[in-house]
Amino acid sequence: MRILWCVTGGGFMLEETCQAIAEIVKRHEVTLALSKAGEEVVWMYGKTNALKKAVREIIHEEYQGASSPLVCKLGSFDLIVISPCTANTTAKIAYGIADSLVSNIAAQALKTGKKVVAVPTDLEKNVDTMIPSGKKIKIQCRKVDLENVKRLEDMENIVVVKKPMDVEKFV
Repeated sequence: MRILWCVTGGGFMLEETCQAIAEIVKRHEVTLALSKAGEEVVWMYGKTNALKKAVREIIHEEYQGASSPLVCKLGSFDLIVISPCTANTTAKIAYGIADSLVSNIAAQALKTGKKVVAVPTDLEKNVDTMIPSGKKIKIQCRKVDLENVKRLEDMENIVVVKKPMDVEKFV
């Protein structure tokens, strides 16, 4: 199976995302698409080299331009994954905004009936997360972000899962 795995700028569940990718690449081909913020966060958490070694190819938003040519190649992928999917990207997808690499990928995939699996960072009211320094902090998700996740859950062809390893159910 060919998977396009999109990483946005969320540190929450980034470690779990990297672990899931490391497992899935043992049996499937994974291309990674990094949003600008995703690239920054992957670097801040020290995951750049591990991801480079694991995936077939890395697509960087900064080289895609406004039209995101990658969306023309979505037909060559069997599954689109967005993990971690930040509150910002969740809101864009929920309201049909396609103005970034990942929101363009989601919009075009959904328009063509392709399945999208999303792992939103804002699934629960209160979460514990780790910042790049290794310190654990508590985050309280906003009501609007939780509502946007519900909107995603109601959309056709998009599946919301709680953990990156849950993606395995769809490959």
